[in-house]
Amino acid sequence: MQHDSLDWSIEPIEYETSCFDKDGNEIPFKALYAKVLPIVNGVPLDTGWVYDTLGVLGRTEVGRYTMDMLTCSCGVAGCAGIDDPVHIRVSATTVQWQFPRQDPFPQALVPKHFASADKPLLWTFDATQYHASIASLIAQLNALESSTTLPLNLSPDDGGRREAVKTGPSIEDAIAQSRQWV
Repeated sequence: MQHDSLDWSIEPIEYETSCFDKDGNEIPFKALYAKVLPIVNGVPLDTGWVYDTLGVLGRTEVGRYTMDMLTCSCGVAGCAGIDDPVHIRVSATTVQWQFPRQDPFPQALVPKHFASADKPLLWTFDATQYHASIASLIAQLNALESSTTLPLNLSPDDGGRREAVKTGPSIEDAIAQSRQWV
């Protein structure tokens, strides 16, 4: 069986945001959004939706998972018209990502990523290669975090989760926290 290949694209995007102090005063600051896109079989998974990096990084242990891998920038998949989750199956030998055949996935993934919606919208990765790719992504994110003084965020800053900011947990701590959501 031939397996699919997985690589990553990371685009750092600097933006203005704010938070509130304990007295309720708004404090503006700059942050860095690491826009992560999976590249499967040499083609970026660029659908216009936000890829849930932490959600995938938290689902690398052997098991079966469902998640909103692609979502709206606010973090709510339904806001982007996505009502069905992606299934992730991790075994000792393979990792599979299976997308629903319900809208909007066929329109977003066929023909760019899959030839037809008549067959399962499924990628199967060799587990060893997959885990090496995940380790590479984590190393790239750690390098990006080390290279900036700005807080690093793995989701856009308009209501999405903010686990991976320098004022909060490190990338590894954010991944560990995301495993608790599974």
